[in-house]
Amino acid sequence: MPSDTIIPQRNGYAWGVDRGRLERNIYGSRHLLRQPPAIAFDATEYERLRREFDRIEVKDRESGIIYRIAASDFDAERELLDRGYGLQYYVRLEYWQTTQGGYQPPLPLAMAIP
Repeated sequence: MPSDTIIPQRNGYAWGVDRGRLERNIYGSRHLLRQPPAIAFDATEYERLRREFDRIEVKDRESGIIYRIAASDFDAERELLDRGYGLQYYVRLEYWQTTQGGYQPPLPLAMAIP
């Protein structure tokens, strides 16, 4: 992800701002909130970068789903939580637009054989 600003994370993954878009790659099974179903960002880093972007895009490396939302909509719908990783802003999945990206997970072997 070429980026104007990169934010390193504890687990080695990064998110950043590129041409006015906040971008993040995730593994949905580990990074999507379950209750409520949502996507979250570190609140301090989000606030620090907020003037640099007007769109947000999150790519799930497992499912290939791309989640998009206008930053103004994220700001209007965001809620605050702390589950041991510091304060985070989150927005429920119902507010995100989704599209299937280019990555397709492999089919189980039984489905791949005609």
